[in-house]
Amino acid sequence: MVQILCVHCSVLTNNNCFLNLYLEDWRQSFSPIRNVCRYSTYSTALYFVQKQKLEEIKLFKDLFAEFNCRYDRLNGKISDIKSKKITDSDQITKILDDYFNLCSEEYLFYKEGRIHNLVWGAWCRGIKEHLMDNIINAYWEKAQIENSYYGLTTEVIEEGTRIKT
Repeated sequence: MVQILCVHCSVLTNNNCFLNLYLEDWRQSFSPIRNVCRYSTYSTALYFVQKQKLEEIKLFKDLFAEFNCRYDRLNGKISDIKSKKITDSDQITKILDDYFNLCSEEYLFYKEGRIHNLVWGAWCRGIKEHLMDNIINAYWEKAQIENSYYGLTTEVIEEGTRIKT
């Protein structure tokens, strides 16, 4: 048993002093303040979680819009490659470099969890469709040997096509 010298009554006590009882009453009277502090802590944590979620949604929206805008600029040129309207190899290389750079950026953001699975699946189905063209497929196969696109491979694309929308 611990005995304490009570400052209030200057005697050794076993915590039975009036001052100790008074302090205990004082602590209990601040219970509502503790509840307010707890509520404030929970509210602050919830605010930051919600803010983080909103920032993630905004980032996804911005990425989605940017990627689709860049794809829209390339889509006509890719169609021209497929229809043999563009035959210059330097021009084809530039267009396909831009296209597969875009695809690899999409893949990097997908791996980081910034692109939704369903969106990635739709994009992979589009990539796979373009790879059915002989010129585009030949370019892609050569790029696979060089490992130029940050881990984006035919296997990764195939796996993405199996994500259902």
